[in-house]
Amino acid sequence: MIVSHANDNHFWVVKSSKMDVKIGYKLHTMGTLLQGPASVITVWEMSLFFI
Repeated sequence: MIVSHANDNHFWVVKSSKMDVKIGYKLHTMGTLLQGPASVITVWEMSLFFI
């Protein structure tokens, strides 16, 4: 998943603390936005060594 949205179950698990929905949405969206490309790059680099 590249960018998670508020209707995603994972968002509500992350937000389950006493965090405001607006702040949680910004942080979770930015986190998943960075996680997606980082995962793609990591898998690509691993494919260079293991295939």
